[in-house]
Amino acid sequence: MPQKTRFNSLRKSADNPICRPLIIPIFIPQAGCPHQCVFCNQRTITGIEARIPSRTAIVQCVESFLSHSSANRSPVEIAFYGGNFLGLSSDTIDFLLDVVRPFVEQARVQSLRCSTRPDSISPETIDRLTGFPFSTIEIGVQSMDDAVLNLSQRGHTGQDNTSAIALVKAGGYRVGAQLMIGLPGDSKTRAVETATRISDMLPDFVRIYPTVVLKGSLLAKWFAAGHYSPLNLHHAIDQAKAMMRVFQRHQIPVIRMGLQPTECLMQPGEILAGPFHPAFGFLVVASHFKDMACDILDGCAHIPPHIQIHVNPRNDSAMRGHKNETIHALKQRYPLHHIDVILDNSLSAGHIRIMSGDGSVLHSV
Repeated sequence: MPQKTRFNSLRKSADNPICRPLIIPIFIPQAGCPHQCVFCNQRTITGIEARIPSRTAIVQCVESFLSHSSANRSPVEIAFYGGNFLGLSSDTIDFLLDVVRPFVEQARVQSLRCSTRPDSISPETIDRLTGFPFSTIEIGVQSMDDAVLNLSQRGHTGQDNTSAIALVKAGGYRVGAQLMIGLPGDSKTRAVETATRISDMLPDFVRIYPTVVLKGSLLAKWFAAGHYSPLNLHHAIDQAKAMMRVFQRHQIPVIRMGLQPTECLMQPGEILAGPFHPAFGFLVVASHFKDMACDILDGCAHIPPHIQIHVNPRNDSAMRGHKNETIHALKQRYPLHHIDVILDNSLSAGHIRIMSGDGSVLHSV
């Protein structure tokens, strides 16, 4: 295999927002984890029992994705998710990389990525990846607050998160931070502080997951005993939105908010409590757009009965909200009789402009 220095261009292209990669997930649920965190049940999240998949299973998975993907979908990445990749034994890492090696050598797959714990990242473990086209390492940060990490039985500290991100960036890899809201002992203030501290480290992207109570987790026992109360959906949206805004100010992409609604996760009784919603990320963004509109209208000395809200075409649904809920809410809150949402390519995504019905600008954000 070519050496790591050959893959710098691949790393840059693999997560190019203009050319999103086809990601083929290989799940290694809880493999390599030293223990089970209070919120975790990877079998429920991934729908796969906690074991390393066989060579045949991995090859079949990759071939299936490749055969069903668009011929011009590029680049293609294989991702090792659901466990602690760098916490695996050397033999297991060698096995997994040996299985995917032919796909890389045949140029059917351009790069690899993995998720791992911060306390498994060291110069030695990162060196294991040399010779393979790893583009991205995602780190299970969860929180930067030591009290929250301790109550969640993560087994690492905020300083471990800081050191891990620095090591991955120094190795030339793209780094993603996986964060959680609603953990034991957490609060909106602590969540925003986590977002602020992570932003200062400039990761390439982040994911935000709300904590839900999964069957078979220690959190399920705490919930049943009355020792843990999850966030409701309203408060979860509010906290995720506050974190998202911190990352937006630092121009750090939030590539996902909310758990993936897998078939196993959606089975009755798998989620016992908590703010799960299959469109959680959309609800967060829609709430953000509603807030922007309210901020503008609250600052108007006179609100005309007819307004136009201009948005980039990519933000049409987010501005309207689920089933036009935002439009209805604005009409209830303000003396508005008619609202037109105008798709405007002159506006960058994430911005809005409100105009009166006669075309005069009220304000833009």
